[in-house]
Amino acid sequence: MAEKSGTPIFNTKDIFSDKKIDCSDFDSNKSSIRQKATELLEGPGVCVLSKIPAEDAGSLVQYFKLISPDIIQYQGGSASRNQLADKQDIYDTGVPGNVLIQPHVEMSYQVFQPKYVSFTLLEAPGNGQGSSFICDNVAATRKLLKTSLGKKVREKGITHWRRFHNELDHSFPEQVKMVSWQQSFSIKTKEALTDYFIKNKFQYEWLENDNLAIKNSSNAFNYCDKADANLLFFGTSNHACYFDSYNLEMQKVPDRLRPFDFKFGDEEEWTSEELEVMNSCYDGELYNYNYEEGDMLIFHNKTWQHGRMPFSLPPGRKRNLCVMLGEKCYPEAPRHDKW
Repeated sequence: MAEKSGTPIFNTKDIFSDKKIDCSDFDSNKSSIRQKATELLEGPGVCVLSKIPAEDAGSLVQYFKLISPDIIQYQGGSASRNQLADKQDIYDTGVPGNVLIQPHVEMSYQVFQPKYVSFTLLEAPGNGQGSSFICDNVAATRKLLKTSLGKKVREKGITHWRRFHNELDHSFPEQVKMVSWQQSFSIKTKEALTDYFIKNKFQYEWLENDNLAIKNSSNAFNYCDKADANLLFFGTSNHACYFDSYNLEMQKVPDRLRPFDFKFGDEEEWTSEELEVMNSCYDGELYNYNYEEGDMLIFHNKTWQHGRMPFSLPPGRKRNLCVMLGEKCYPEAPRHDKW
């Protein structure tokens, strides 16, 4: 069983202060806020809408829609994300605080991805914990391509596996339950989900008792027009070793039975040494963001990977972080002249 190793190494440079946009007088400054945010997202690829006077998750949608009018539904993920506002695509993060989330591209395992990702903190833990980090994917890609692993994964590609239980299968082992396919796809019948898979060209397999496995083979790098370069299109957070810190029961489960995993494109397993090389490419390219309540962090999903360090909560406190995903886009194969 492959294991992650090492603690992420952060770059201490402040890249956020000059990218904050005051939204305390939102109604009077929508045009100016949109213009500033668009310039930042088209330039460095990250901005922060600050001082948002929102009292609940539903009221956040208008702020993100100003920047990204097309908010997409979170579907096909293994995290148990709950919808936070009725009939609106805003979700909680769905990951226990004790888990290290290594850098990753949001929904890279899917046939489509969001162009933008946003996180908004409605309630802070109160002890300086619960921050998020983003990773310079251009710099991390350059580092990986200088290694033998970069050459190997460039040639072989990557295959993501995701496993979902059927919520009606009461015999399914509790220790590997994460999210049912009914919850993940917001589709309640096998027939309707099969139609969805066919329409969206999913590779899938119905297992015993209508449990489900999904396979997505793809290039490990994608061309990104914003960077005009081929960039990493996956991260170690999508590997089965993600669950090493999840809970004691999950640690006993072999990789092949965990809710998700990735392999090389020819189904070769990753070694612990290869995962360590991959993680070392992120070192020094990570920038931590300590939220203030009312902050909405928005970033380009291909040029900035993202993750989170483990955190703990003081008694009676919550970390209420809301997620929205904007503008559906599709992977673009790497270009031979953009390495």
